[in-house]
Amino acid sequence: MKYILYLFLSLSYLFSNQTITLFANEYKPPKIWTEDGIHKGILIEIAREVQKELKIKLDIQTYPWARTYKMSINNKGGILGLSKTKEREKIFDYNKIPLFLDTMLLITKKGKEFKFDKIEDLKGKRIGYCRGCSFGKVFEEAKKYFIPVETDDNKVQRLMLLLRGKIDATLLGPGEIALKTMCGTSKLINYKQFSILKKPLTIDPNYIAFPKKLKRKEFLEKFDIILQEKINEKVIDKIIHKWTNKNRL
Repeated sequence: MKYILYLFLSLSYLFSNQTITLFANEYKPPKIWTEDGIHKGILIEIAREVQKELKIKLDIQTYPWARTYKMSINNKGGILGLSKTKEREKIFDYNKIPLFLDTMLLITKKGKEFKFDKIEDLKGKRIGYCRGCSFGKVFEEAKKYFIPVETDDNKVQRLMLLLRGKIDATLLGPGEIALKTMCGTSKLINYKQFSILKKPLTIDPNYIAFPKKLKRKEFLEKFDIILQEKINEKVIDKIIHKWTNKNRL
């Protein structure tokens, strides 16, 4: 206990008056998105909650996912909401406690559902997802079976491709609220046009991560201490519940 208190005080001094840059996907509601220049969503609110105790400034910048990733690996800053893969773990230092568990669903056109019990069932299926994205180890393994169709970061565009028969399914998360949000904010699609396969492809933990060259391990350790406190106090549960049980767009 004394060690943790010492670490907390030491790191508080170290990070006071410091600015930490984090990049994030600009449009993945309800996890994160930008509207009228304001950052919103689950990951934003969790990061801001932890920031209160860190006594630092978080400079959060949002871009399309491919640019977000490129900015970070060029050592411009960390990433808010990064999945783990073997390749990424060679490049990035991650915090240890997931900020959020992202349920990645397979969405089909109504009437075009197919059996999905295991990743082998995806063999030959055209699966759409955002350019440059990965959703962890299960997703990377599943790519050996399905036909990847990378589009841009526009989820509505991917859902339109689905309706036109250009793909067999699209990956969408977090959970059903993501599909409801997309349909609620676009006149081009309707929730009743789609089906959600019963089994998610994966439950993808989201972390904060920094390129190893930036040497942010101490910051990540401090972040985890406070994040765990907020989890224990049910603060994080309340944030997630607020955004996933109500369409706030």
